[in-house]
Formats: sequence, C-alpha cells, structure tokens
Amino acid sequence: MHEDLKSEYLEVEDPFILWENLKDRFDHQKLVYLPATENDWANLRFQDFKSVRAYSSALFKISSRLIMCGEKVTEKRKIDKTLSTFHPNNINLAEMYRERKFTKFGNLLSTLIVAEQNHELGIEVNGAKGGTMDEVGATGIFVHITTLVTGSGNLNHRVKEMHHEEEKLKMFAIGAA
Repeated sequence: MHEDLKSEYLEVEDPFILWENLKDRFDHQKLVYLPATENDWANLRFQDFKSVRAYSSALFKISSRLIMCGEKVTEKRKIDKTLSTFHPNNINLAEMYRERKFTKFGNLLSTLIVAEQNHELGIEVNGAKGGTMDEVGATGIFVHITTLVTGSGNLNHRVKEMHHEEEKLKMFAIGAA
C-alpha cells in the first residue's frame, strides 16, 4: 500500500471499515478505465504489430484491464479477436488457423510464434544464399506454416518437427555461406 494511503487510514482498525473506505475511494476506477479499455480492445489488430509477441503482450495487457473492470475475456474471444484482425492479404491463413478450431489462446499463440520464427529463419537463409524471399523462401515458409496449421498429430509433435526443420535450414545456410 502506498505510504500516503497508510498514513491516511492509519487510525482505522476495523478491517471491514477499512475495506469499505478504500472501496468508496477507488471503486469508480472501473467507470474511468472501462471506456478507454473497450476502445483499446476495439482498435487492437494483429496486423498492426511487427511480432506475435508484441501483439500478445498488448492483448494480455488490455485483457487484464477488461477483467479488472469486471468484463469477461474468454479464450474464444481472444482467439476470435486475433484471427479476425489478420491483414487482408493473409485472410486464407487466418481461415486455415480457424479450421484448426483452437480452444486455448495459448495454443494459437504458440503456433503463430513458431510460424513467425520459421518465417524469420527463411529470410535469414535466403539472405545467406543471396536470394530474395520472393525468389526462394515464400513457398517454403508457406509450406511450413501450412504443415503446422493443417498437419496431423498434436501441436507438440509438430513443434518438434518444425524445430528439426529449422536446424536443417540453419545447416544449409552455413553450407551456402
């Protein structure tokens, strides 16, 4: 508790009275923060972030404020928010993710992070070979993402496969340099 609050309520000995006093003082915070937080949620778009981690950080920050204001933020709501705010050029990819029927936002997030890492690795490999992403890697990255999204088996198995592929690409990049 802040020192000013401690000194202000130092004389209150009954915990119930202290709770009521603090509630009276701070309960209006919900009214103050909720409209701004709802606006932040409405304007949160996956396409506006440079990385999956930056997006997820913003989403969790806004979600926490919504929950603090008494709003319910379900796994489905977070998943729908993410998939509905992909860039229009990636609408097919968003639909492929939607077809996976994720029930946990964390699973979708893990999938997006692995796909992003593989995309970045493809760019590195193409740079080492002197090619461009369009010339060499776009198809390969799309295949990696498609495999991750539509592949059979569980997520952990596919993540392990992706890491194995990543290691092979690194070895190829070293040999091409």
